[in-house]
Amino acid sequence: MTTVNNDNDRKEEKKKSIYTFQEARRMARSHGFESKKEYQNYTCPGAYRLPTHPDRMFATEWKGWDDWLAIPYPYEQAKQVAHKLQITSPQEWMNVFEQHKIWDDDDDGSDDHPVARLPYRPDLYYKNEWQGWEDWLGASTASATTIIISPKMMK
Repeated sequence: MTTVNNDNDRKEEKKKSIYTFQEARRMARSHGFESKKEYQNYTCPGAYRLPTHPDRMFATEWKGWDDWLAIPYPYEQAKQVAHKLQITSPQEWMNVFEQHKIWDDDDDGSDDHPVARLPYRPDLYYKNEWQGWEDWLGASTASATTIIISPKMMK
């Protein structure tokens, strides 16, 4: 994608936007970008559908690049969100994510649910900080100590 260099380019970019903030953010998140730079350097057929500078285009809704790209929270913050979900085992954690029981939509469809910024496999994503499933889930049961990997999860 090209970068926007002046007001005329921004106006032109706004005219080309065919998505709402929520739709564009959901699309950006689906690509799995890990940084603003990676997002802005993205080029491929269809790249024009994502605004180069969503922070300018959606200034009133903008909450930052981490939110736009669904960059996972830092470990301690993610753990606090995980505790609020009241999930009691690694298997339940995986099932919830696989079945989209909780996803990145609030009841109003605003795409702001904090789960959008939690990793599917926190044990791998936070491997340096990881202190076990009991710590992650805030659970004290034996069921939170092991995880069984199904073939479906390996896809």
